[in-house]
Amino acid sequence: MLNYFKIFSINIIILLFLLIFLEFVSRQRDKYLGSEILYKKSLDYKNQLQKQKNNYGDSILPIVVPSYFHKEKFIPLGSVSSFYTLFQNENGFYPVYKNDRYGFNNNNELYKKEIDAILIGDSFVHGCCVHQTENISSRMTDLGITTINFGAGDNSVLSELASYVEYADKFESKYVIWFYYEGNDFGSIPNEVNSKVLYEYYLNNDFSQDLINSQNLVNMTILDKFKNFETKSFFQNFSLFRRINYHLTNYKSDVPSKEIFYNVIERVSNDCKIKNKIFLFVYLPSWDRYYQEEIFNPGIDKDSILNNLTNKNILYYDFDSEIINSGIRPKEYFSQPRGHYNSFGYKKISEELTNLILRED
Repeated sequence: MLNYFKIFSINIIILLFLLIFLEFVSRQRDKYLGSEILYKKSLDYKNQLQKQKNNYGDSILPIVVPSYFHKEKFIPLGSVSSFYTLFQNENGFYPVYKNDRYGFNNNNELYKKEIDAILIGDSFVHGCCVHQTENISSRMTDLGITTINFGAGDNSVLSELASYVEYADKFESKYVIWFYYEGNDFGSIPNEVNSKVLYEYYLNNDFSQDLINSQNLVNMTILDKFKNFETKSFFQNFSLFRRINYHLTNYKSDVPSKEIFYNVIERVSNDCKIKNKIFLFVYLPSWDRYYQEEIFNPGIDKDSILNNLTNKNILYYDFDSEIINSGIRPKEYFSQPRGHYNSFGYKKISEELTNLILRED
């Protein structure tokens, strides 16, 4: 019995040393990718959210994104209507904005006007992480093109297709502008295919959750999901646990990502043509393209995408070309390494898109 206890004790010690070593390796990897800094910022973000409740009470929420609901039978694409949302700090402050009637980052008064352009995309279209007046749709509105956005963080092509079906297609806009961010939009396609609800949008052209008429259900679903947002597992303090949990919850399946990507773009483009709307595809470059080439892997190269669009006569705008030809260092467009665009970056792309639209008109 004593020998068994010794063997068991030795195995436990070996296991502990192995876990400590793997935790060390995981933290070193986090430092290399900047993940450790992001995790610490996430803790600061939660603390800031609690502080902001002194100003907004229970009517302020963290960023709500569709990916939180991928496994559910009902997936909101926006947030709680007329609540406030706290953005992360990428520019030295935590922006707070008021959600519109559908839970998106727009001035609610815009719905009283004739909409010229609708933007669809991920967190860059959402406006992370600047003031509402500095995001792309607000900038374009100030420049004379009345614009609203249905963007949300973590969106990829299926959630963006859903945003088109549920919201953008319901408005008589002249332009539908589809933003593609090379940093993670393509790589996230398998995760969205694994969502039964989002995949149904791809399989069935007639599928809809009728979200535009279900805001009360959207509100209740989100509020129930986030009522315990401040609760944090003890194990979340460990890099190794977070890494394993990420790979378990963001598993990849063997799906034809390129086929899905091109089919979705062509489907929405064709639908816009039928409805006399102009579809514009916007290519957004990432920080890694310019400064971290060793880990830059968009999954599908830019030239392949733009050549495909050209062959299908789909109008596009390449923001990477603007940055390269501007004479301004690319880092001046970004809030931080591997972050979103800053106010200047959003301002420049808003001006370029406005000029393009005015030329087309």
